[in-house]
Amino acid sequence: DARGAQRSGCERAHLVLLIPDPHRVRSMGGSGFCRAAHSFATPNTVEVTVGSLFFVDRTDAGNRLADVMHATASEMSGFHVVGLARGGVPIAAAIAARFSLTLSSFLVDDWRGEKRHVFVTPFGDGYEVVGQELVYVPDARLLRINPVSLLSRTVATRQSAYNGDLFAVGDRVILCDDGIVSGNTVRAAVAALRMSRVQEIRFATPVIPSMLQPEDIGVDDIVFCRRSSLVAPPTGMFYRSFPDVDDGAVRSLVESQRASLA
Repeated sequence: DARGAQRSGCERAHLVLLIPDPHRVRSMGGSGFCRAAHSFATPNTVEVTVGSLFFVDRTDAGNRLADVMHATASEMSGFHVVGLARGGVPIAAAIAARFSLTLSSFLVDDWRGEKRHVFVTPFGDGYEVVGQELVYVPDARLLRINPVSLLSRTVATRQSAYNGDLFAVGDRVILCDDGIVSGNTVRAAVAALRMSRVQEIRFATPVIPSMLQPEDIGVDDIVFCRRSSLVAPPTGMFYRSFPDVDDGAVRSLVESQRASLA
């Protein structure tokens, strides 16, 4: 929001990143880009306008995240861009297109019932929210909860329809979503990727909560356009257009990017 931007030293209508040395500032993560920029500020800094406080749509948000990655000279080669299905896929597609990287989607869905909250991954296992923690739930235990067992099969089927393949040991991933509120969906996805022995995970999302740090969600880095002063900002409030993304759109985006690299 404008007040949060003003307090952190950014312009009211635009967010500005000062980059004295692109090798010293890898992304707008960690302690926040405004504070990181000011701590290195010199007369030779380069001013990069990130954009207005609102995004036209998810594609616009993805393009502006790509601007951040380009401006901070983030090393992109060898990364695989992954959109959290479904809303994160248009954002991931914009980033993948900008840097000519492979694109896929990754589905994590959740079930609430009987005073339980369980996230299901395409691998057949899941994670249950217990207090502030996510507890790993093997596939055998998921099968004992009938609605979760059904959801698990549905997630696996939809994942296969999206792009089929999953991840290999040593992959480097840029995981994208259109927003983050509680962070539990992202944490479940990251935990699943870690179980697959993915080597490195960067999380890219347009706006992050005021106090979020990479270690809070288990990633190596966070790339973002700005922080909100809200602890859990509703995702859609930062977009002028925020329609649902259907399964067909996910498949189309993945197929289009793969065709462009063929």
